[in-house]
Amino acid sequence: MKKKRRSQELAAQDFDAALGHLSQALALAPAHPEICMVYAEVLCMMEQADEAVAAIAKCAALYRPSVDGDTGHVRSRYFPSDHDSIKDDNIAASSAKNRALAKESPVSSAAGGAPALAAQGLSPAALAAAHLNFGRGYLSVNRPREALEELLRALKLVPTLAGAHQARGDAFAMLGQWQEAAMSFAEAMQLRPQDAALRRDFQRARQRAMGLRN
Repeated sequence: MKKKRRSQELAAQDFDAALGHLSQALALAPAHPEICMVYAEVLCMMEQADEAVAAIAKCAALYRPSVDGDTGHVRSRYFPSDHDSIKDDNIAASSAKNRALAKESPVSSAAGGAPALAAQGLSPAALAAAHLNFGRGYLSVNRPREALEELLRALKLVPTLAGAHQARGDAFAMLGQWQEAAMSFAEAMQLRPQDAALRRDFQRARQRAMGLRN
């Protein structure tokens, strides 16, 4: 029992340290989607799901101009570079101090004070990758409806983004909308015909959709 308690204490300390380092990273790049997602994942592991959702939402809000405004190339302030290729597969008990840190995180201050800056300087491919990150982040905290909004933004920018179609299938499956899930998985399969796991997801969704119709 003492060993288990000690192990839990060490894990909590590790989470505290990770959250501190990620907060520092976000202070340097408040709108970086991958840092934000890791930050949210740590919050989830610390059982701070609401704070994780808020962090994702506030970072994602900085990318709204990618849908409503110009998606052309302009200079960027926050994102490290203008990625023209998407790395589709490179996106997955705490102290009072860290609860406060989550609420006052750099993501929060950035979202309130620098709207539209994150979208500047990014190609449509890079913006789509960001929205895919946010969609996957929402899925990780069981928020499929919010995930669908972000994934739709990604697909408007890059309709051939297989990961976004697959993630949409996951979101529809979480909502019990199996026909839509099967259609999304089918779209992803056309782009990734050799993906066995994706094929299994499609078959499962199609079977569930047929069961609902019958």
